[in-house]
Amino acid sequence: MNIPLWLVLLMCMSPFFKPTELSGQPLFNVVSAPGWYIPGTDENPDELYVNLTVSLPFSFGSGNIFLVSPFTEIREFGSTSENESISLDGNGVLLNYVRYFGDSTFSLSTGIVLHNYSDGYEFNSATHQTGGILLFGKKFTKDLMIRFGLYYNKEFYGDFFLPLANIDWRPGERTRVFGYFPRYLVYEYKLNDNWYWGGRYRGITTSYRLSESDDSYIRYDDRQLTAYIERYFFNHLVFTLQAGASVFRRAVSRNVISDAYPDFQDAAPLFKAGIFYRFRTD
Repeated sequence: MNIPLWLVLLMCMSPFFKPTELSGQPLFNVVSAPGWYIPGTDENPDELYVNLTVSLPFSFGSGNIFLVSPFTEIREFGSTSENESISLDGNGVLLNYVRYFGDSTFSLSTGIVLHNYSDGYEFNSATHQTGGILLFGKKFTKDLMIRFGLYYNKEFYGDFFLPLANIDWRPGERTRVFGYFPRYLVYEYKLNDNWYWGGRYRGITTSYRLSESDDSYIRYDDRQLTAYIERYFFNHLVFTLQAGASVFRRAVSRNVISDAYPDFQDAAPLFKAGIFYRFRTD
């Protein structure tokens, strides 16, 4: 059987990899391929979302880590009695630098995001967005690490600022709470070495340029609550299933001529699945 070269390299990395140093989490996804489906109604469209992200870490010197994460995503809204179907695309790269001080008790994390969002694979000044993140952290105990900071992105509707709290807390031998709130937060329970289950919250705010004009756009917001179960294979290959609700889903179209673009607010069931190549600290 021929094994891909990239998989061989990832296997060779596993004895030396320290995911917490990169992500401030108990896990680090080198390859991520999640997606979800939200059923629609006559008035509000169904939604299909797929994402692919690859994260490449580089370590240089003592306590210096650099991370390059290119990504691509597709979000499709189905047709309704009032709107036509539409496909929205996002592509970009996250460049992240993490610096640890002393015995790694304190840390500084900075990052920049260069990305394009539109209703087609277009790369120009009208579809471009630039964002950034800055976090300061402290490891209080071996079971508790907290970072505070700020996320910024130049959305098509204006400047978007979001205070962030990055937490990695292990209250029990089998339980863990981690995430970048209010972007996402995870409660995880370890059943055994192969099975994990828990709950997740995810908050989404983004915008897409529309091809109608250089100032037309769709703003999209969502707040998701799900229960999940994960199965690990060969230590690093992970399959996950989730079910729950999109408790606040909203799309707002602005500066548009056509009334075919989605403009709605609702709550709906949510179904997720994903495959990951992952490293853990435990």
